[in-house]
Amino acid sequence: SPDASTLVYQSDALGNWDIYTIRPDGSDKKLIIADKGNDITPVWSPDGAKILFVSERDTNREVYVANADGTNQINLT
Repeated sequence: SPDASTLVYQSDALGNWDIYTIRPDGSDKKLIIADKGNDITPVWSPDGAKILFVSERDTNREVYVANADGTNQINLT
């Protein structure tokens, strides 16, 4: 995040690529974006309120934005 308090990353720990947040010390790991398709390449908005990511949930790659906690996912493309 812009304030360096939280990292956002992708992992395939559950069998496909999902998006997680975690604190730099390794605590407070949260699965915030999961779907049947791969969700990849998360990045923070400059103010840390949103996360932009690419998803294959519609069988092709689309750009989405969500709140920093993963809620309110909106397809931008």
